[in-house]
Amino acid sequence: MVSRCYLEKIKPADYLYTSGYSNRYNPDKIRALYVSGDATTAGEEWERRSRQMQNQLQQVLYSVEASVVTLDLGDATILAALNLTQADLTAPWQFVPRPSTTQRLGEAVSKQQRFSAIRYPSDAARVRGFNGFNMVIFPTAIVVPQSVIIYDDRGIEIQRWP
Repeated sequence: MVSRCYLEKIKPADYLYTSGYSNRYNPDKIRALYVSGDATTAGEEWERRSRQMQNQLQQVLYSVEASVVTLDLGDATILAALNLTQADLTAPWQFVPRPSTTQRLGEAVSKQQRFSAIRYPSDAARVRGFNGFNMVIFPTAIVVPQSVIIYDDRGIEIQRWP
């Protein structure tokens, strides 16, 4: 979650901004873009983050069209093949020895070119009683013809990778 004014301060504006700061599926210095699979899940993720930050930023919903090959952690067969459990996907990552299990997975995905993204269950949605999914996209793993396009709140394309 990045404030709109910050994205627009960068010249040229970077709406597909990746900070390189660690998160659930990326250790420090691994660029990753986190998006929600639908508006309801995005809203729950926003609410959770706003409560954590004790901040009420204006919410703007952008749409992302990700035409990328995705490792789907919502598929039990894939989880089993990776020797992961649902508990691994929701385990705290902030205060554990680095990198966490999910960060190691994200780092591996970022360094190859078979998959460009990971789809994973939203913990914020789970807490609110529904199944929602998020996706983390690694720009270093995107190869043509894959692409990521972001649209503003009016549906106008404002940026794309590559």
